[in-house]
Formats: sequence, structure tokens, C-alpha cells
Amino acid sequence: MKQRMVLGWVMLMVVFGLVSCQTHRNNRVCDARKGATEVENNTKEEDDTSRMIISSAEVIDTVVGDWQIYGIKKPNRYKIEYVPNDYELNNSVFLTLRYRGRVVLKNKEISSHMLSGKPRNYVLSTFELLHVSPSAVYFNFTDDVPEACGFFNFVYCVPAQGKPKLYNVEGDDRADIGYVLTRLSEMFAIYFHEKINYKATFAELEPLLSSYFTKEVIDEMRRKGARGDEEVLFGRPLQDVEWVRKTQDFEDNDEDPWTKMTCAFSKNAADTIALRYEFTPFKEDEEPKIARIVPWK
Repeated sequence: MKQRMVLGWVMLMVVFGLVSCQTHRNNRVCDARKGATEVENNTKEEDDTSRMIISSAEVIDTVVGDWQIYGIKKPNRYKIEYVPNDYELNNSVFLTLRYRGRVVLKNKEISSHMLSGKPRNYVLSTFELLHVSPSAVYFNFTDDVPEACGFFNFVYCVPAQGKPKLYNVEGDDRADIGYVLTRLSEMFAIYFHEKINYKATFAELEPLLSSYFTKEVIDEMRRKGARGDEEVLFGRPLQDVEWVRKTQDFEDNDEDPWTKMTCAFSKNAADTIALRYEFTPFKEDEEPKIARIVPWK
């Protein structure tokens, strides 16, 4: 009789535990941020509740020219605490790319560990396909500080031949004005990679440039001929593209949509230039473009 009573209590406790566990797993509410979910975790103290923010998956699945591109961003194992009892799961992106049917990348993981090197402090947030050329595919990734300003900005290049390359490019977290500098830095990272590695001509670079410059600027490049892109972007044809890339620097302002670009054409300290890149006004649902390039005064 005593054994039956003990067995009965054990079975009752197991059933109670299963019901409690199932209730805990399903205790989810939507967060205000798009694509995020909060999971409420009940702790031992009755009034102490922690929230876990989990981003929903994002997928890029497309074919561009000879490229088949697939990527998915989803939560990984790294948990970040950003306020007492509030946590966020970090994310990883998994990329698979094929070029003319040949596998170039297979389930390659991109994470904060690879980007900023701080997977428990920064959250991989932006995952964007920036540009596809005949020679390479370019993605944008950002590592953000949760619930704060500050981020690392990257352009990730996957070539048809050779190893991928990661560029840490300038970024500014200020709305609108900071976005101008960030956008220009990303464009030049792609531009120089194509110039240095593939000797890309203006005709080959035109699809890229058309995404960042107005039609009037592109028409001016065409009028200047085969190296019209260099003459418009830098004021003259380039002799040492690698040196210009290394010495290029950007400076924006707090009020107007423009960015100052400086670079050196050679190791001669006097052989430098400063140009002002002016953008179109900011409009809702429309990317700003560079409308004018003039000498800095």
C-alpha cells in the first residue's frame, strides 16, 4: 500500500513538471521592434521576470547573372545582457553562394565573433546584399551595441575566385547625416575592390555607380570617356589606386547632407585633394544619391 502511494505521488509530480515546462516554453509576447520576440522567463523570485529578445529569421534568396545567392540570418548561442534581467540573443548569418553552378561558399557562418570580435557585447543586426558584379558579391553587415549608439560597419566581399575579404568601413550612427557618410564609405569599399582586383572599367562599374550617384553625375562621367569615373570622383585619373584607397578619409557635418573626402595621389605630401560630395535631400522611402562633387574650400 505504501509503495502504491509513493508511486502515485511520483507520477503526479512528473505530470505537474511537464505541464509547468510546457507553459514556460509557450509564454511568449511580441516585442515592439519589428521581427523580435520577447520570451518571459520566470525565476525563483515571484516578482522577478527576465525578458529574452529573439530576432526573427531574415532570408536572401536570389539569382543575379551567374550568381546564385542564399543567406539566412537567425539567432545563435550568444546571450547579451543590456539592462538588468533583459537579454538578447545574438545572430549569425549563413551564406551559400554558387557561381555558374560551382559552389563558392557553403553554409559559411558570419557572426559578431568574426566581425567585431565581441559576440557578447555587440549584436549582428544588418544583413544586406549591396552589389553583385560579374566578379564578386558584396554584403553589408553591422554589429550594434544593444539599446545604445555605436556600431561597427562592414562590407564583405565574396569573389568568384579566391578567398572572401572583409572591409571595416566608416559608419556614423546619426540619423540622415551619418547615413550619408556610411553610404559613401560602403560604395568606395566596393569601388576600390573592383578597381584593384579586377581592373574594372567605367562601363563595368556603371551599375554600381548608378546606385549611388544621380543621372547627371553619371552622364558627366560618360562625357569624360573611359576613365571618366576617376576624373569625376577624384578630379583626375588615378595612377596609384591602392595608395589613394589607403589614404582616403571622410568627414561629415552636423547639419547639411554632404561629406568631405580627402585622399593622397602619391607619397608626396603636397599631392592631395579635398572634395565635397553633396547628396540629394532626404526623402521617405528613397535612398539619397550624390548629386554634385566640388573642390573643398
